[in-house]
Amino acid sequence: MHFLATLSVLPLVALALPHYLSYPESEYPSFAELVRRQNDNAPRLLEEISNMNSFTVALTAAVNDFDGSLLGVLPQSIAVLSAQSKLDNSITKCTKIAQKSSNFTQEESQNVVASLGGVLTQTKDSLTALTGKYPQFKQTLEAPIVLSSLQNLKGKTGDMVKALQEKVTPETASFLGLEQGQIDQVFHDAIKVYSQS
Repeated sequence: MHFLATLSVLPLVALALPHYLSYPESEYPSFAELVRRQNDNAPRLLEEISNMNSFTVALTAAVNDFDGSLLGVLPQSIAVLSAQSKLDNSITKCTKIAQKSSNFTQEESQNVVASLGGVLTQTKDSLTALTGKYPQFKQTLEAPIVLSSLQNLKGKTGDMVKALQEKVTPETASFLGLEQGQIDQVFHDAIKVYSQS
């Protein structure tokens, strides 16, 4: 039994040893710190937040292009649904990356909050565009689909922020809470408009 427990640690030692030996002897990090760094997904998370920002911009563009015209309704609807699907997947991916990561350092936490601040701005623009296009989506009988998508995205965004709050430092977790409050309000306003359908 003890032998199996020892064997289970060997892969971690093998991964950590090269990093450990690369430091001057006076600066050797602890084994726990090396393990934490092996599970540090902050760079992947920041990359995916950047993708999320791009997908949000693409969704805004697709919504702005939607005019509900007879000839354009099918390709324009597909463009909106495609952009929304990519954004949805990106939010889910961010949540999973955060859940599997070790806790973030102060610098990483600040970078995550700053990056999400940029996404917040784009999200406001996107939801404002969606709210403005309500008459067109209602005319094409797609308002209920938009409403369902809004509710889904709001829930997934909340899950993502919750996962991030568990990994960032306590000081930055409060900023995430403020950002979530702002995002929730914008979602609430858009959902209220589409609930008229």
